[in-house]
Amino acid sequence: MNLSAEAKLGCRAAVAVLIAVFISHFFHLNRGYWAVLTTLALISQSWGESLQKAYTRFGMTIAGCIFAYVLFLLIGHIHALVVVCLLLGIFGMAYFFAVSYAWAMFFVGIIVVFIFAYLGLWSLQLLWERIYETALGCVIAAVVTGLFMPIYSRQKFYRKLPEVLNKFKDLMALTFQNAKKHDALSSTAIHQNLNHLFLEIKTLTKEYATAKYEMIILLQQRKSMELFLHKLELAFHYLSSLAVTLRLLATQPIYLYSEPELEELWLHLEAMLQQIELAVNRQGFQCLPSWDDSKSRSLLQEKFMQAKLAEKFNLNEMMQLTACVYYSRMLDTVLGEMLGILAEDQIKK
Repeated sequence: MNLSAEAKLGCRAAVAVLIAVFISHFFHLNRGYWAVLTTLALISQSWGESLQKAYTRFGMTIAGCIFAYVLFLLIGHIHALVVVCLLLGIFGMAYFFAVSYAWAMFFVGIIVVFIFAYLGLWSLQLLWERIYETALGCVIAAVVTGLFMPIYSRQKFYRKLPEVLNKFKDLMALTFQNAKKHDALSSTAIHQNLNHLFLEIKTLTKEYATAKYEMIILLQQRKSMELFLHKLELAFHYLSSLAVTLRLLATQPIYLYSEPELEELWLHLEAMLQQIELAVNRQGFQCLPSWDDSKSRSLLQEKFMQAKLAEKFNLNEMMQLTACVYYSRMLDTVLGEMLGILAEDQIKK
């Protein structure tokens, strides 16, 4: 039966809570509801999300409890100060809940301590119970999400990666095609395309942030992909700068003057990105030499110097061409580094 992601989430939550309740009753846990509530709070759409939340919740909740316990020992049983600390904990949880799950969980730990302190029930034994029952809830959530109707973040990430690279290639091709036509894309069109690609890259990075927790459990390579994504963001920075610069340069006389060499550069960048796509898809690829070593770059340098000495173009055009070549070279360098990361990763495997 093909269930929706929401239906799978509901089934996982029900099974996980059932297991937590059974264990709490079987072992007669004093505060079994802590394990049950933790389990319920950590059930997520994917295994990676559950692992990420479990790691954060356990670490920060326990840190908050220990911090609050030490604070409670310092202030003693003064009810007014206990209430103040409780209210500060509530404020901190509400303040950070939307912006930082980790800090929200830290303040949840503080709230738990000072609620029981206000009731006169807090003790070192309660701290120990809080630790192992929170740990129990984290383990149950992680295991059930990973084994029962699982959805894996790393699979979503590896499906998303080729899509983002393809959109990167499409935007780069659109930029170069309009330059070849000596047609300037409107500023609005450039920004819309760049914003869309930027959001896609950010979504991809977010997917990896949860997928890497699965990779840790499965002992898979992670550092190379982290570096690859960093380079992808850097490549976007240079592509966006190049797109804006090329929009101004494409209609200038100096572009016609240097067009043959620049078009070779565009072809080289497109070929580099194509090899990256092949490497990501585990197909045959080859590492290409840098454009800096090409004959076209030497010719472009020579033509540029001649134009400069002859004062053939105004300073603004010369600066635009210089910026265009700079961003293109940096994009070429970063794409080469991305391809090298993928090549090294495949050699290790």
